[in-house]
Amino acid sequence: MRMLHHAEALLPDDHDDLEDVREPSPLNALRVSIVTLSEGLEKAFDSKSDCKDVEYERVRYIHALHAISDFLRANNAPLRYAQRWNRLAVALNDANDGRADPLLAPSSFGSLNAADPTVEWLARADAALGMAALVAGGASRVEAAKMAQRKIGGDIEAKTYLSWFDQFRKSAEKSKTKNSLARTWFDNGRSLIAPEISSPAATKLARFFFKRAAIQLRK
Repeated sequence: MRMLHHAEALLPDDHDDLEDVREPSPLNALRVSIVTLSEGLEKAFDSKSDCKDVEYERVRYIHALHAISDFLRANNAPLRYAQRWNRLAVALNDANDGRADPLLAPSSFGSLNAADPTVEWLARADAALGMAALVAGGASRVEAAKMAQRKIGGDIEAKTYLSWFDQFRKSAEKSKTKNSLARTWFDNGRSLIAPEISSPAATKLARFFFKRAAIQLRK
């Protein structure tokens, strides 16, 4: 062990500096917790695995929820906030174990069909947004549908993309698309498309929307 030379010995006035080194400041503690959170989320969502089933996807979210809960506790948030995130993680874990947690049980709408999951409708809205960008840039509906089919892939026919596009453009009263979140998603995205957008810019924006749609529609 290296001995401390006399010239390096701490003077009485150095005590506060030593405490600063030993006790991290609140800002440093926050930085450390952010890095830890980032590492936890990276492990949850960017780790490679051959498992593609829904159970493994739940495990990813469970790990991420625990990381968020730990971040809140590390930064002295009220314990009940951290517990809420853990509560959702427990419900997802129950689903993987074959148990039905009331938190994740679908609400009953009587005999009304709840239709497809919202995540699929959001993907359809993205497909329609990509087509909307192309049409604004001068493409025809049919040309836009064919490009959506090529870029998104899978076995969805061009006429299906045309139907989604037309239904999202209709008013809520006349449209067959009744998923309110997906309609809001489309309306908000459509507001980003400039009326006089150039063809190259429209194509670039369309590819962005098609890429988002492909992630869900090609599963």
